[in-house]
Amino acid sequence: MSNNEPRRAEYRGALEIGDISIPCFVLEDGTRVISGRGIMSAIGMKGRGQGVERIVRHRTLSRSIPSELAEQLSKPIGFIGTTSRTGNPTSGYEATVLLHLCEAILEARDNGTLQTEQEMRYARYCDILVRAFAKVGIIALVDEATGYQEVRARDSLHRILEAYISEELLPWTKR
Repeated sequence: MSNNEPRRAEYRGALEIGDISIPCFVLEDGTRVISGRGIMSAIGMKGRGQGVERIVRHRTLSRSIPSELAEQLSKPIGFIGTTSRTGNPTSGYEATVLLHLCEAILEARDNGTLQTEQEMRYARYCDILVRAFAKVGIIALVDEATGYQEVRARDSLHRILEAYISEELLPWTKR
C-alpha cells in the first residue's frame, strides 16, 4: 500500500445508542474509526452542513477545542469501506476523537462558555456518552483481567452501553 492509497476497513459495525446509529470500522492496521456523521449524531448535532469540521469553526465550541483535537477534526481519515461501494473512499475519525470532543464540550459547559439551548444539548449528550464509556470500560477491563471476555456474548458490552444510555436519555425523551 502506497502512502496516498487509502487504508481498507476490515470490519464494520454500528454502535446503536438509543435512536442513534454510529457507524464504526476497524481498518486493516487496527485503527478504530467512527464516521463523521456518527460523531455529529452522537453529540446531538443536527444538520448535514460541513460535518465535523464545522465544530472547529463553531463560535462557542472552538474556544474549548485543544489545538491537537482541532487538527484531528480538520483531517479526517480516508479509507475504503466494507460495503458494495468499496471502490469509493469514505472518511471518519479515530474513535477516541469522540471522547476527546465530549471532554472539550463538557469543559466548555463547566467553564460557563456554552450559551444556547443547542450547545447545552451537546453537553447533555456528551455527559451521557462519557459516563457510559466509563461504565463499559470498567466492565471490559474486569472481563479482560478475569478472562471472561472469552466466554461472554459477543455483543454484551454493546448491550450494556445501550441500556445505560437509554436509561440516561429517558428524562430527555419528553423534551
